[in-house]
Amino acid sequence: MTLEHQIKAGIGLAATYVGNHMVKGMDSTEGNPGVYGPGATTSNINSRRPYAGLASVQLVSPFGMSNYNALQLSANKHTNRGFTLISNFTWSKCMDNDSQSTGGVTVINKRNLNANYARCDFDVEQSGTVSTVYDLPLVHAFHGFTDKVLNHWQITAIVTASKGTPFNISSGVDNALSGVTTNSSTNDLTDRVVGVIPQRPSGVSQLKEYFNTAAFTKNALGTFGDSGRNSTFAPGQWNADAGVLKTFPLVRKLNLTLRGEAFNLFNHVNFGAPVATFTSTQFGQITSAAGPRVLQVSMRLTF
Repeated sequence: MTLEHQIKAGIGLAATYVGNHMVKGMDSTEGNPGVYGPGATTSNINSRRPYAGLASVQLVSPFGMSNYNALQLSANKHTNRGFTLISNFTWSKCMDNDSQSTGGVTVINKRNLNANYARCDFDVEQSGTVSTVYDLPLVHAFHGFTDKVLNHWQITAIVTASKGTPFNISSGVDNALSGVTTNSSTNDLTDRVVGVIPQRPSGVSQLKEYFNTAAFTKNALGTFGDSGRNSTFAPGQWNADAGVLKTFPLVRKLNLTLRGEAFNLFNHVNFGAPVATFTSTQFGQITSAAGPRVLQVSMRLTF
């Protein structure tokens, strides 16, 4: 469904609804997980598998299901004075029971695939972009060398912002005792500690403790963990890039273009997701970030 409207100020507005419901797809899971019971240990997993005589079996089947719903808004402005504005905003939600395709196994609950239904690994609930291009007005009183140096400038800018993607808080151990799947590691989640909120304690640096690590513990034996798949979100991101472009008309159709660009203009730090494996010594800490400001200059000759 699409709605478009042109307002008096000359700005083109458009609203679009996008919906894909229950799209099926091929995916990989453990086809022969160990069944937990009395006396279960990590050493007797093969004897507890449904298909006797077989060890881990990576099963590929069309069990993957997903749906996506989004409201997409855009506003565009074009003028005959050299100014262009293009902007868009998306408010969406993506849900699936596993975001992997047919590679390594990332399924958590191998015995009940529908139990993994939650936000997609790549879900970005809100994101927006604003980009502009502005050709500086020509000063027609300039001629010759002055015209070539002081006229024909262009300024560009683009700003992007988005919420963070979701992630699991993993236990780091196979307490479900279902066995480690071929081409994957242990995927068990942590358990939530009853009565302890997961929000970061007041006054604590998000780099040292992005979420309340005391709110999570190893999953109980025989379970896959109850903290929920993709129940926590990484930090949001925003970035601004800018550029200045100058075209020097030389002779006839020969032009020299100089371009100066700044990526991450304000040198804003966009932090990565925290370490989310309970057994890690850095559990809850943010140890990565996106790139710093980068400046570059280029030259192009066109004819």
